[in-house]
Amino acid sequence: MLSQEVSEKLRVLRSPFYQTPVDKKDDKTWLYQARLNRFQEDTEIFERLRNANLRASAILDNKELDEAVSVLLEVRHKTMLAISTLASRSEYRDNESPDTRDFYEGLDGDAWGIYDGRYDPLGMKQLEALKLIESNLRPFIRKLSKLGQ
Repeated sequence: MLSQEVSEKLRVLRSPFYQTPVDKKDDKTWLYQARLNRFQEDTEIFERLRNANLRASAILDNKELDEAVSVLLEVRHKTMLAISTLASRSEYRDNESPDTRDFYEGLDGDAWGIYDGRYDPLGMKQLEALKLIESNLRPFIRKLSKLGQ
């Protein structure tokens, strides 16, 4: 299912494990830019999901399904926004206010996905959306498979 492919792609793109060249290890901007580039290289799969959802919406008219697909696309958008904002932050400052620190820590949580309920609410939202998509499509897929027999 395309939604599973998209969810897996998000897991890969949000993964905290990323190989950084030795000469770039101290350049935080490089890491964020490299991650943004990876998101942009994988735009096609998200476009396919949006198009498939438009077709499914016309056939199934299922609001819950539409909202779940929107959540997957929202996870991508929020992650890219977090990465972009973190990339524009030139350095960490010791004299930042607690609110500013909390803001950037929240962005850091959106940028990196560990898919643990306490530490990655955005990732958990993604997994819940995937479950909703699968549960809403399962009856339709079963009907289609019976027609094909």
